[in-house]
Amino acid sequence: MRCFTIAAVVAVSAVALTQIASAADLPRKAPAYIPLSPPILSWTGWYAGLNAGGMWSNQDVDTVSTSTLAAPGLNPASGPAAAAAGSTSIPANSSGFIGGGEIGYNWQFMPQWVAGLEADIQGISRGNGTDAVSQAVVVPNSGGDFWTATTNVSSRLDYLGTGRGRVGYLVTPTLLAFGTGGVAYGGIKQQTAISWVCTSVGNGCAASNVFSGGGTVSETRFGWTVGAGVEWMAWQNWSLKAEYLYYDLGTVSNNFDSVRTTPGFGNGISNVASQSTTRFNGNIVRLGVNLHF
Repeated sequence: MRCFTIAAVVAVSAVALTQIASAADLPRKAPAYIPLSPPILSWTGWYAGLNAGGMWSNQDVDTVSTSTLAAPGLNPASGPAAAAAGSTSIPANSSGFIGGGEIGYNWQFMPQWVAGLEADIQGISRGNGTDAVSQAVVVPNSGGDFWTATTNVSSRLDYLGTGRGRVGYLVTPTLLAFGTGGVAYGGIKQQTAISWVCTSVGNGCAASNVFSGGGTVSETRFGWTVGAGVEWMAWQNWSLKAEYLYYDLGTVSNNFDSVRTTPGFGNGISNVASQSTTRFNGNIVRLGVNLHF
């Protein structure tokens, strides 16, 4: 009986060892693959970038001239006629290339809303608007005398900067549609020059019948801007944007006198005071790339 028991224990142990050895020889199952979670995209933070595009404006230069003195003894209507010839409205449309840089900060305060601030400055190439017009006005009761005034105008925007707020909605986690608005500033230059000539059929004009005058305004102007655009987070920390802005820097006045210095017969005008007014406003369309920190 004792021998049988020992034999049974040995047999069971042998079977167990055989099973363990067989299990050790089986290929081991690889652990299950757990994919890494993609980084959570956030628009919050600082960014800086470059932009480039085009600008255009449809400006009119309005000039009003007033006769302040007339030589005694001549037709008193000569002064108002000359002033009327030097009063006109001239289009000085302009367009050009615009490019510069920007810096800003975004705050994603809800899952689908982003607010922020942005400042930029751009230089403008060939943003000039020039034009000229000539018009003649007959002097009443003069037997056919008339004044012809030739007016030349030029308006230019050399650079433009803005400081704006932005509010946007995330159409997708990587695509932001936004509206923007704030202050604008820019360097402007406006020039107006007028030359007069009196042509006589009767005896109202003498040999000294030509005179001219002009003025220039060059300064930094402040105004406002508003616009909209889209921005796409194309790669991690890099975004592309397309944007439209309308800007308005207000109205500029250019005042100058045109003085006739030769006294005597034929000087129907001794002084003409002129004022040109130009509104500096326009449109910008641009593309940009930003690095988000």
